[in-house]
This record gives sequence, structure tokens and C-alpha cells, in this order.
Amino acid sequence: MNYVVKPGETLFDIACMFNTTVEELLMLNPQIADPMCLFPGQVICVPAQPCPTHPMHPQMPGQGEACPVLRQGSQGPSVVHLQQLLTSHGFSPGAIDGIFGPRTEAAVIAFQGSRGLVQDGIVGVKTWTALGVNCMTPSPHPHSCPTLRQGSTGPSVVHLQQLLTSHGFSPGAIDGIFGPRTEAAVVAFQRSKGLVQDGIVGVRTWTALGVNCMTPSPHPHACPTLRMGSRGAAVKELQSLLIAQGFRPGAIDGIFGSRTQAAVIAFQKSRGLVQDGIVGIRTWTALGVNCR
Repeated sequence: MNYVVKPGETLFDIACMFNTTVEELLMLNPQIADPMCLFPGQVICVPAQPCPTHPMHPQMPGQGEACPVLRQGSQGPSVVHLQQLLTSHGFSPGAIDGIFGPRTEAAVIAFQGSRGLVQDGIVGVKTWTALGVNCMTPSPHPHSCPTLRQGSTGPSVVHLQQLLTSHGFSPGAIDGIFGPRTEAAVVAFQRSKGLVQDGIVGVRTWTALGVNCMTPSPHPHACPTLRMGSRGAAVKELQSLLIAQGFRPGAIDGIFGSRTQAAVIAFQKSRGLVQDGIVGIRTWTALGVNCR
């Protein structure tokens, strides 16, 4: 059937109205060269009767829902939603196919420029919000907040990189490796929040990023003195704590060898402790253990 375009309508609006897609409308109307250039009174072909209950705009990562960080290479329903929103705002991402390619990235950058955002082509909380999405706030549940610095690796670094990106600070690839670009993003974020700009992510930086850090366990804990040559469960716990703080003691094998000693000395240095490589009450306490 034919439909007469009304003032201000886009092809995306009409697709929503008739419960179809922009791609299908373009297939039915090959004369449309640019889906953003419709004019009032233009007659186009539509596939069916309108669905009166269909919303004019799609429900995006909805009210209070998560807003995933998207970039070139991302795929899936969230990218489809992003492409639909970009189109409805007058920015063409190309085909609405759920693939974040160069055209979608160009549309994101153009949109970010129009809103005064950092034009990095990465869709984080600020870009979702500018697109009209009510993003979910960070989880109120306590979260482990390990101390991270250049050289740290693992899931906690991935989480940090995702949070930095969502706040508009680019750490480079979200690869779980705390390298120079991640450090530069941390320093820039710390500067923006009036924190000490040391590039080290501790409780204050995690909190500024929106994380509710869990406090150390209040239960008293045996804190044996450990040194080179020590073995057993207490050494395994020490090694795990060092890794959580961003230091590398080698394998968690319960053997206090040279790599564990080097990690202890580096940790002690970072906390202003005596750098003797011996783990006593002060070092255990600095690691977050409540010694009895």
C-alpha cells in the first residue's frame, strides 16, 4: 500500500509505525537514495497496515538496563539498537544489521561531535545517555577492588578498562593488560575527579568509577611470618593476595621462592614499608588482612 510522508517523519519512524524495518522499506522503494532525506507529501510503498500499539521508537537497553560498551567489531542485538537510535537521530550507520562496522563508527563519531562528547567512536554510558537511554547505575553490591597498576593483568583490568571507557576515557583495547594507554586513561580520569594522579587504581579510584568496594574481612586471621623458603597454605594465600594487589609472585604453589620474594619487596616499597622481603604483621595488614 502507499503512504504519504508527513512533515518531520523519517524512514525509521515509518518503519516503526508499520512494524517493519528500514531495510524492507528501502527494498520496496528503490527510488529512495538517502533514507534520511524524505520530504512531506512524498508517496512511498509500505508493506502492511500500521500497528497502532507499536512504539515510535524502540525500547533500548531499557529503563535502568545495562548499557554495554560497543566499538568497531561489536555485534548483536545491542548494536541493532544502537543503529536504530542513530538512524532516528538523523545519523546513518548503514545497514541495521547488528554489525558495528566503519559506517556505524562514523555515525557514532558524528553523533558524539554533535553532542560535544569525546569523538572516539566508542559507545559508553555518556553516548547511550545522549541517545536517550536510561543506563543502569553500577551494582550496589560490594566488589573486590584490587590495587592495579601498569603491568597488572586479568579480569579486574578488563573491568577497569570497561569502566574507563564508559566514563569517556579510552584505555585502548579492552584486553586485560594494564599498559601505557590504560595508565594514561587512569591518570586523565584521576585528574578529572581531583584524585592523586599516580596511575595506580586503588579504592578511591575504584569508588570514583562507581564501584562499591568491599572492606577487608573483620574476622581476625593468623598472620605467620613468611620468608624465602617458607611453604604451605599461608604462602598460597600470600601469593593470591599479591596477585589481587597487582604484583606477580609467580605460580600460586605455596612455595616462597625468589619471584614471591621480589613481589613482596615491590609491594612493601609501594606501601612505604621496610623492603626486607619478610612478611610480618605490617605487610599482612597492608595486604588487607586483619591479624589477630
